[in-house]
Amino acid sequence: MTLYRMTPAELDYLQQLARSYNYELCKCNRPRYLDPILPMSPDLSEKFKHCSYDTPTPFAVTIPPKEGVITYSPMNGATYGISDNFTGCMMAQFKCNAQSYIAHIYLDRKTPSYDTRNVWNDFIDNCCRSNQDPKAPHFSDFVMFKPSDVFGMDYLVQYYKLDGCFFGIIDSYMNCYTGILYKPKLRFAELKTETHPIKVLGPINSLNADPLKIH
Repeated sequence: MTLYRMTPAELDYLQQLARSYNYELCKCNRPRYLDPILPMSPDLSEKFKHCSYDTPTPFAVTIPPKEGVITYSPMNGATYGISDNFTGCMMAQFKCNAQSYIAHIYLDRKTPSYDTRNVWNDFIDNCCRSNQDPKAPHFSDFVMFKPSDVFGMDYLVQYYKLDGCFFGIIDSYMNCYTGILYKPKLRFAELKTETHPIKVLGPINSLNADPLKIH
C-alpha cells in the first residue's frame, strides 16, 4: 500500500479548509443538544438529535457523532459540513424547505442498540410521504457517503496507527471528501475525494429514494 498523493485540487481544498476553520477550538468545546428543528414524527425525533459545538464558525458546521442516534445540524450558509471519528458510519446532506442540513448516521452492526440504519430508512420513508402533501415540509437534494471507505481502514492503520482518524466533509456544492486528522496536533493531514457518492437531486419520492436506504 502506497501513500496517497493528493491532487492539486485536493491539496488546495485542504489548505483552504485549514485556513478557514479552527478545528482545535471546536474540539475544545462540549457538544450541545438543541431543540429539534426537523419536522418528523415523535418516534423518529427521539433518534434524531439536533447537535453542534458551542463555538460555530461562519465557514463550517461540525457534527459530533453519538452512539444510537443520528446527529444533525443546519448548515446556516456555511461552506463545509464536517463530522469525525468515522470507522463505518455514514454522512449525509439534504435539504428541508430549501435549508441544507448535515447528518452523522451512526452504524454499528456489532451493537444493535447503537445502530441507526433503520431510523435513517424510516426517515427517508417519512420524507417521501411528506413530499406527497403540498402543505407539508419538502425534502430534496440528498447526498451521502461512507467516509471510512474512501481511503480504507487499512490505510489509516498502516500510516497513522492510533494517531489518526477519518473526518468527512460535505460542502455546500454537495462535494464529498474524506480527510485524515492527525490527532496529536489536531491537524488536517490528507484529503481524498469521494468520486461516487450517493446522490438524489430534486425532491425524493418512492421511485427514486431506494439508493438512499442503508441495508
